[in-house]
Amino acid sequence: MRIEITDFAKSSYWEVSSYIQERFGIPTFLKFEREVKDTGKALLRFPNLGKMEPLLEHRPHGMRSIPIGRLTKMIYYIDDDVIYVVDFWPTRRDPNILSGSI
Repeated sequence: MRIEITDFAKSSYWEVSSYIQERFGIPTFLKFEREVKDTGKALLRFPNLGKMEPLLEHRPHGMRSIPIGRLTKMIYYIDDDVIYVVDFWPTRRDPNILSGSI
């Protein structure tokens, strides 16, 4: 099993990271970064750890979400032996936008 991060997810990761760093400071940013890495390691062992994301039920792949901190979700799906991370979703956004963004 391996993890692939889409370009869209990389972009949203940096967007969320920059916001956290500017708004909450370096220590909170480093905590967020550590949580992302720890979550990735956990997903490699337990790929179905995240719950099915109800806002993305209409997508062809079974999209899952897993919280990163209190304000972000990692959105991913599993295809064969690859975990595809497709977005880092700030939970303060309008949830209806999520279903159209991925």
